[in-house]
Amino acid sequence: MNLKAILAASAMSLLAATSIAADSKLKAFAEGVTLTASGSRPVQDLALPDRVYASVSQWNLADLRVFNANGDAIPHAFCNSKPAVFSSAALQVPVYDMDARHAADATQSNITLHTADGTSLTVETSADKNHAYGFRNNASYILDLRKVGHDINAVRLDWSLLSGSNETSVSVLSSTDLAHWQPIVSNAKLLRAVADDHSTLELSRVELPFGRYQYLRIEPTGDELSIKSANVEYRVATAASQPTWYSAGAPHAGDEPNELRYDNSHHAPISLLRITPRVENSSVHVAVQSRDREDHAWQTQWTGEIFDLHFDGQTRLNDAIAINTTSASQWRLLFAENTDLPASTPSFEFGYVPAHLRFLAQGPGPYTLAYGNAHLTSVTARACDDLLAGIDVAERNNLIGTPTIGSTQVFGGKEALVIKKQIPSRTLLLWGILLIGVAVIMKLAFSLLKNSKQDQQE
Repeated sequence: MNLKAILAASAMSLLAATSIAADSKLKAFAEGVTLTASGSRPVQDLALPDRVYASVSQWNLADLRVFNANGDAIPHAFCNSKPAVFSSAALQVPVYDMDARHAADATQSNITLHTADGTSLTVETSADKNHAYGFRNNASYILDLRKVGHDINAVRLDWSLLSGSNETSVSVLSSTDLAHWQPIVSNAKLLRAVADDHSTLELSRVELPFGRYQYLRIEPTGDELSIKSANVEYRVATAASQPTWYSAGAPHAGDEPNELRYDNSHHAPISLLRITPRVENSSVHVAVQSRDREDHAWQTQWTGEIFDLHFDGQTRLNDAIAINTTSASQWRLLFAENTDLPASTPSFEFGYVPAHLRFLAQGPGPYTLAYGNAHLTSVTARACDDLLAGIDVAERNNLIGTPTIGSTQVFGGKEALVIKKQIPSRTLLLWGILLIGVAVIMKLAFSLLKNSKQDQQE
């Protein structure tokens, strides 16, 4: 073998070793998905798919990495789900006029109030006309909020003054039975001003203590007031991230005759439970318990009633159960002692809000989200606020895009989730190639040394 052939063989050996090393980066993980970056945004953010929680080996997601097309691991962070966003909504409510045309005697036990569209409301009251908050003629309007169904924070009035003035004030009282009134707002201003160009400044909104009300009474403290309509404002919460649900699977027998055991296959931050009887019109009391390992004590997560009711074409089920966040691997439903297990096992589901993965679009794409590696136990992810912490939050949000998630790819499979004592065959192959390369280099060195000695003897 001449010198060129030896060098070529050595180079091929080293290239093969490098290729195997790069390939082993992904083969060391159970699975992965391809992520295609959104446009040219330098930061990408996505909610982790449920498949990730079903395949990782660490509850803290330590065995998750993001690689670019070159096989380089790139910086990433885990972010908590965004808090609920509150938006404002308004709803028109009935307005009942309490002036002298409809209520001539405020001391009578039954008073009928009318709205502009003819709707009537009968007030049963024994109000004392000398009381500071008794009904006063030509003074008050009553708003009926019984159908609103929300906590409200303000009321907006369509108002005018019989005197032609453009400024007055009102007080607001609340009641649950129309007989007893509690003041909640005093001397709130109403104002309307018109400029030469006919533009208008108007103050028609009255702030209220945030809460749920049955009836509100608007009582002028200035000029005689006319109210055509009223809208109450309330806040609507919209969750930025909805919970992900997955089945607890089929139960198996436990140590006690009144229990059903379940194995949790996900390393997910469980914060919600959903338990539903499978038999119509049924009710069962149950305790839900969990533990991390066989030698740990059971911890009670919730105790209560689960039910399934059907009536008038409707179904009524118990609400989702909120618990302290846990990733426990063992669960059980414990029914009352000396009672038979349900004829049909209830449906049992776990719910969690997935974390958001945020990573830098560093290097060429597409990118690979790889997960499931029993050998990785140290978290390399940054805290969410530590990734680009030097950039203002508003500006940072403009840099974030949402990548497209591709199909699941199997790399190392289930074997990547098991720590083996023996040396992996790929590692042996790599070492073998490296040893061959070393042997070739040593042979080349001895050959050069031998030729050198022969030259000296000649």
